[in-house]
Amino acid sequence: MKLKYEFDAESKDRVVYGANCTWWDSIMKAAQLPNGIPCCPFCKSVLFEFPNFEAFMDGVDKYESDGHPGYKKLLIWEQGKCFRTMEDATKAMALEISIDEVGSQIKKLEGENQ
Repeated sequence: MKLKYEFDAESKDRVVYGANCTWWDSIMKAAQLPNGIPCCPFCKSVLFEFPNFEAFMDGVDKYESDGHPGYKKLLIWEQGKCFRTMEDATKAMALEISIDEVGSQIKKLEGENQ
């Protein structure tokens, strides 16, 4: 499971996120609508922009500290992924973690049986 930020130095100052989806990433990874407006590369939702990566993460940290444990982990995991709602993203992350855990258990059992 990916839990690290993926930004290059040039794009760190331009973090965008979906107005109608959960996608967020560097402006460099955004698509464009026919009129040139940046959008989500998956659902074509228009985007909002933070002034920089630090401001984006400050908001994430504040939201998590205001009673939403696990929010930062969820956002880090979903970087570059598009979901309609945060609930859908949460379910997808939980499913991926479950699949990873099952795979680890299978490998462990296979190792014990050799």
